[in-house]
Amino acid sequence: MLTLRNKKLFSSPDPYLWWRLITFILVGVMIGSIIVSSYFIYQHIYRTIDDANTIIVLNSNQTIDTINMPTYNKALKAVELKTAVITISLPVRDIFSYGATSTPPAPSSTPHAATSTR
Repeated sequence: MLTLRNKKLFSSPDPYLWWRLITFILVGVMIGSIIVSSYFIYQHIYRTIDDANTIIVLNSNQTIDTINMPTYNKALKAVELKTAVITISLPVRDIFSYGATSTPPAPSSTPHAATSTR
């Protein structure tokens, strides 16, 4: 009896195996369709509303702003001063030249401090 029962268990598959596989496949398809639907709604509906809102905001402010001419002229002069080429008329010292630039000190004729008495 055990041998028949063991053979019966191994020889025939689980009758609900196909139903389980179909259930997993259907759940995966539903989750995938939810993701694709959410992406579609985001791309086409929310972005359209956002673009329409941007157009409305840009169309509502079509007035010409007044320009403060004294401040503009002051800024223009500052830019011209910044970009102007400055020429240095004095000869510039070469800081990378390491040649001797001073003479050695002259010998002194005074006696040393060690020979003096107190």
